[in-house]
Amino acid sequence: MKVLILDREHKVLLENLTFFEYEKNDIEFIKNDLNRFINDSTLTIYDNDKYIFIISSDLLSEKIKEKNISFKNICDFNNEILDFYYDKVLKGYKIEENNFDTWCFGGSDPDYLLDLVLSGKKYGTASLEKIYFYYDIELPKENQVSIITNSKGLPKAIIKSTKVEKIPFNLVDENHAKSEGEGDLSLKYWREVHWNFFSSECKKIGIEMNEEMLIVCEKFQLIKKII
Repeated sequence: MKVLILDREHKVLLENLTFFEYEKNDIEFIKNDLNRFINDSTLTIYDNDKYIFIISSDLLSEKIKEKNISFKNICDFNNEILDFYYDKVLKGYKIEENNFDTWCFGGSDPDYLLDLVLSGKKYGTASLEKIYFYYDIELPKENQVSIITNSKGLPKAIIKSTKVEKIPFNLVDENHAKSEGEGDLSLKYWREVHWNFFSSECKKIGIEMNEEMLIVCEKFQLIKKII
């Protein structure tokens, strides 16, 4: 999840709690263009007497980078900011040792997959191992706590991994297909949908999908819904 933290004078808070004041044209962007994004309900804002705390989807934060404004991952900040996050965003829920990851489901409809998690139908997910390596992302681990956001970057669910396995695509079984909660829950449906999705992911990084590619199959439990 990406956040932008401002003080009341529209200075941007950096990791070491110092502030950087942007040049005039960037301040105008914050005051004007950012309001347009907010009116489109793309951003979510929290504030207190010190900070303005803005949560963004990854897509929007990439657009805002074009204006030389940097959104940071919430985990980059110190305990003062994390406490603000727990209080305002997670509604008072605190994660032990501040050890968590944040992500949004991929595919054409990430909010649908999130809804499946919130309903209890989805307690499993799968991704290509090669994607983690290509983007230099850590593989999920058992007992890892994750915050799942919706497509706009707003946290909606906290989960905990219970099992992580690397399995060739052609050996993923019906049990895992059912855990993903999609379609008719069959392995046939899972294979068709995920073959198409993984093939498109492979194309983005210049490789070709095959039946022996390792899939990171993860099971998890829903710890908390964030309403």
